[in-house]
Amino acid sequence: MRKAMILLAVALMLPFYANAARKDNAGIDRSSLSEIIRTYSCEDGFQVVNIGSLGTSLLKKIVRTTAEYDDDPDIRQALKIISNIKKVSVISYEDVDDKTRYQITTRLSKALGKTDLLMEVKDGDDTMRMYGVLSEDSETVKDFVLFVPEDCALICLFGSLSVDAIMELAGNNL
Repeated sequence: MRKAMILLAVALMLPFYANAARKDNAGIDRSSLSEIIRTYSCEDGFQVVNIGSLGTSLLKKIVRTTAEYDDDPDIRQALKIISNIKKVSVISYEDVDDKTRYQITTRLSKALGKTDLLMEVKDGDDTMRMYGVLSEDSETVKDFVLFVPEDCALICLFGSLSVDAIMELAGNNL
């Protein structure tokens, strides 16, 4: 009887633990990325551009105004893509010394290793990895990260992006 009660309790709790584990593994580890940026921001050759909510609001306003006066479909598509972005971080570290470059790449790979890999594109020796959290209906990606270790570049778009808008823009530019 006691075994049956324990099994019943475990069976009832399992969906909650599974859901919590899925959420922990799927999300972008912002604190680890921020720590890496803080650690190496003083290194010569390490460049960071952070655009917060005020900056992204201004950027959206500029793109929206441009879209009103220009009939370019790429501008309208870009507006659809960035409409729910809250913060942007762009990191380039190709000009740091070799040892530091290796450390940064290793730490970024480890921090992103816990995140869902959406796609990996290889072109010769270059590998572009795209990370993020795909919504259950597969319509949006939350916290999109583009990492190109060979080019020493990381682009983080925090917020949500429309998958259809990204695919349409990518299709237009192929």
